[in-house]
Amino acid sequence: MLAALVAGTWGVIEGQRIGSPRAIAVCAALLVVAGACVGVVQAGVLAALRAVWRRARADWPAPPDSDEQRHRTRATAVAASLCGGLGLAALWPLVGRLQAVHDPGLVAALLLFAVAVAAVVAVVTTPIVAGFLLGPLREFERSLDWPFPQRPEVRRFVYVALPIGLAIWLLLRFQAKGLKPYAFEFGAVMLLVAEVGALALVSESALAWLWRHAGRLLAGLLALALVILAGAPDERKFTETLARKTATGGVLRIFRGLTDVDRDGASSLLGGGDCAALDASRGPHAIDVPGNHIDEDCDGVDAWPWQRGGKALERFHGRLDPRLIRDYNVVWIIVDAVRANHLSAFGYPKKTSPYLESFADESLVFRQAYSQSSATMLSIPSMLAGRPVGTMMFDRGTNILRARAAGEPLAATLQRHGYRTGFVVDGYVTGRLPGALDGFETVETTWVDGNARPWNTRYAATATTKAIEFLERDPTSEQPFFLAVYMADPHAPYVEHPEVPSFGKGPVARYDNELAYTDRYIGFLVEYLRSKPPVLDDTIVIVVADHGEEFSDHGGSQHAATCHEESVHVPLFVRIPGLPRADVDVRVGLNDIVPTLVELLGLDMPADELDGQSLLIPAFDPQRVPADRPVYCSVISQKSSQGDFLRHSVRVGRHVLLHDVLDRHVELYDRERDPKERRPLDPADPKVRATVEELTRTLRAHITGNIEERLLTR
Repeated sequence: MLAALVAGTWGVIEGQRIGSPRAIAVCAALLVVAGACVGVVQAGVLAALRAVWRRARADWPAPPDSDEQRHRTRATAVAASLCGGLGLAALWPLVGRLQAVHDPGLVAALLLFAVAVAAVVAVVTTPIVAGFLLGPLREFERSLDWPFPQRPEVRRFVYVALPIGLAIWLLLRFQAKGLKPYAFEFGAVMLLVAEVGALALVSESALAWLWRHAGRLLAGLLALALVILAGAPDERKFTETLARKTATGGVLRIFRGLTDVDRDGASSLLGGGDCAALDASRGPHAIDVPGNHIDEDCDGVDAWPWQRGGKALERFHGRLDPRLIRDYNVVWIIVDAVRANHLSAFGYPKKTSPYLESFADESLVFRQAYSQSSATMLSIPSMLAGRPVGTMMFDRGTNILRARAAGEPLAATLQRHGYRTGFVVDGYVTGRLPGALDGFETVETTWVDGNARPWNTRYAATATTKAIEFLERDPTSEQPFFLAVYMADPHAPYVEHPEVPSFGKGPVARYDNELAYTDRYIGFLVEYLRSKPPVLDDTIVIVVADHGEEFSDHGGSQHAATCHEESVHVPLFVRIPGLPRADVDVRVGLNDIVPTLVELLGLDMPADELDGQSLLIPAFDPQRVPADRPVYCSVISQKSSQGDFLRHSVRVGRHVLLHDVLDRHVELYDRERDPKERRPLDPADPKVRATVEELTRTLRAHITGNIEERLLTR
C-alpha cells in the first residue's frame, strides 16, 4: 500500500510537468499499478528477511545497549553514508562516458559491473572508516551534546526524511540532464528511498490505521487506476510525450507488453496503436493489402493501388549516345549527415565547401536531391540497392537491419563484369550494415586499429588515404574499378579542425567546420585522380550525403528521427566524362544513382530490381519527368532510448505528406508557401483532406517490403 501511494504521488508530480489533468491522471495511475507490483515484491523480500532476522536474533542475541554501542552504530552509519556517497560520485563520470557507447547491452553490463565493484568497495571500507570516525564522533557528542529529539516523528524527520529529501533534491537539481538514459532505473531506486522517507513522517497511530485498512484501500486504489488506464485515449503522441518528459517510459513499455493480448507486438491501450486487439493479423506493424477494404495496419485508411493512367515510371533514359556507354571507373563518395543548405556550393553564406563549388563547374549538380531515409542504417542500403526503403526486405539482428537483396548487388555485378571493387568504411558500417558490403572484394576500415578513437576525428583524412592505397595497389592495370568511400566527419559529435577556417562557437559552427574539413579531403581525392589524366577522364565521380542534419528545426537534433526537409534534402554531384555541367532543379531520389550507373556502364541488371530512374532524364530531358513523380522516405527507431516510432513521407509536386505510422498521425505541407515545413495545412479543409487521402494511398501503395515489421526495439 505504501509503495502504491508513494508511486502515485510521484506520478502526480511527474504529470504536472506536462500540465494537463489527463497527463496527471495517467501518470499517477500508471505508477500506482507499478508501485503496487513493486510493493508485492518488497513484501516477499521483507518477509524472508524477517524470518532470517528472527533466526539470527535467536542464535546471536543482541549485545546490551550501551553508550559505546551507540557510538559504534553512529560511526558505522556515518561511514556507510560517506563511502556510499563517494562511490556514487566516482560512478557519475562513468555514466557520462557510457552515453557515448552505442551498444545498450555493453552499457548495461559495464554499469552493473561498476556498481557491483563500488558496492563491494563501500562495504569493505565502511568498517575501516568507522574505526577512524569513532573517536572524533565520541568527542563531538561530548562537546556539543549530540541532539536527540524525544518525539519519534521528529527523530524520523530529522535523521531520515530530511537527509533523503535533500539528497534527492541535489541529484535532481544538478544531474537531471545526465539521468535521462537511466530515468526508469533511477525512478525505481527513488521509489524505495521515498518510501523510507514517507515512513519516517507517518505517525504510529496513522500507521496502525493504515495497517488495519490496507487491503481495502489498495484494492480501491488499484481499481481506480485501472479504470483511468482503460479509459485513457489511445493517442500515441500523448503517451510518447509522457514517456519523453516524465519517468513513465519504462512503465509504459511494460504495460503495453502485458496488454498485448493477441501477441502481435502492439497493445490496444495507451498509444499502442492496435486497432484489433484480438486479431494478430491486424496491427501497426502489418502490411496493408491495397483495395480490400480492410485497414490491416491500423492507420485509419485502406491502402489503394496508385497508378498514373497505367503509365509506369521510366527507369532508363534510352536516348544516350552509345559512345558514352562504356566501362567507366566509378568513385562514389558518401558523406554522413550533410544538409544541403549548409554548403556554400548550395548558396550557404559561409565558405563550407570551396572545393565542391569548383567541382560543380564540371558536374551535374542536383539541387533537389532527397535521401530515402534520415538514418544511415536505411539510407546507404537504399542507395546501393536503387530502391526506396519501403520496397525493401530486411532481416533483423541485434540493433541491425540487414537489407535482403532483391537480386545481385551492384558491386557483385561489376565484379562479374571484370571490375575490382572496394569500399572504405568505418566500424559502424562493418558492424551495423553488413549487407551494404555484399559484392565488394576489398573492404577497408578507417578504424585503423579496430577502434573508433583516435580516428573518429579524422575520418576524411583516413578514408582518403585508404582510398588512394586501394587505387595504388595496381596503378598500371587497365582493369576498371568501383570504389565507394564513406566519410563520417560531419556526424555528431562535432569537433573543431584547426586546419580549415573556424566559423565561430557552438555546435552549428563546429558542424560547418566539419563540412569544410570533409570538403578539403574530397578535393584531395579528386585531385589525386586528376593528377593521373587517363584515370579521371574515364571515371564517374559521385559526391552525395546519406542524409541531412537537424538543429532544432522541428524540435530535435542530429538525425534519424524525421523525414522533414532538413533531414533528407542532401547535396548530389555527379561528374560524367564527356557530358557538360548542368544545374538540375528537378526533384530526384538517391535511389536514382544506381539506375544511372547501370545505364552508363551498360550493365545487364534487370529493370524490375530497381525503383529509380536515370538521373540523365531530369538533367537533359526534364520534360519527361512526371510532374507527380513521388519521392519517398522512411525512418524507424534504432535504439530503446528513442522509443518505438516508424515514419514515412512522400513528396509529390508542391506537397509533402508526413505519416507517423504508430501515432496514426498525418501532416500535409505546402512546400511553395512553407519551404521549411513549419505550418501543416488544416486537415478540416476539404481540398487538404482530398490531397491527404490521395497521397496517403500513394504512400501506402509503395510499401511492398517488410520495414513495418522490423522495429529494432522490439
